[in-house]
Amino acid sequence: MREVLYVPGLGPNNLVSVRCIQQTGAMLLFRGSKKNQVSITTNGKEIPVGKLQRNSYLLAAKARPPGVTMTANTVRHSRTSGSLMEWHQWLGHLGFADIKRLASTTMDIKITGSTTNPTCEHSHAGKQMRKPNAAPATHRASEPLRLIHSDLAGPMSTDSLGGARYFLLFIDDFSRHTTVYTIKQKSEVIIHFQHIKAT
Repeated sequence: MREVLYVPGLGPNNLVSVRCIQQTGAMLLFRGSKKNQVSITTNGKEIPVGKLQRNSYLLAAKARPPGVTMTANTVRHSRTSGSLMEWHQWLGHLGFADIKRLASTTMDIKITGSTTNPTCEHSHAGKQMRKPNAAPATHRASEPLRLIHSDLAGPMSTDSLGGARYFLLFIDDFSRHTTVYTIKQKSEVIIHFQHIKAT
């Protein structure tokens, strides 16, 4: 059997913490010598230890206790009980209903104290939305080209392939037809406006 990483307590296809492996002094290579593979380089040798499956790298190493090359500790969370607010914070501000559902289906999550939903100011702030700050239009054009809205943005920090540094926008109020031009200089605005007006 070839020499591979030995992780105590873990068998094939278990998740492993990247940080724990790094603590051993090894270097991790995501996409090592093969596509969708994670390898560990230690003592000048590349050891494939996992592969990508459904957006997660899964451990695919076999333990070989004699002549072990390195060890890594598995990730453990010592807390199994806490208030609803503590679980909310520990689980990245997961919704209270979801935390209660998890607690009812797993023994690893125990909610102590009240199960009434507390108020989390950070969650509320993250979900706040601004109301539209403009009143609805009281006047709309009665025919095409009667009223045209325009905007000019730029100069952009990077020129386009054709050398343009600005973009120019025209919106016909009646039809809502929108035309966008990329331009190199502001002086081109009048030329494009005349073209829009003529069409």
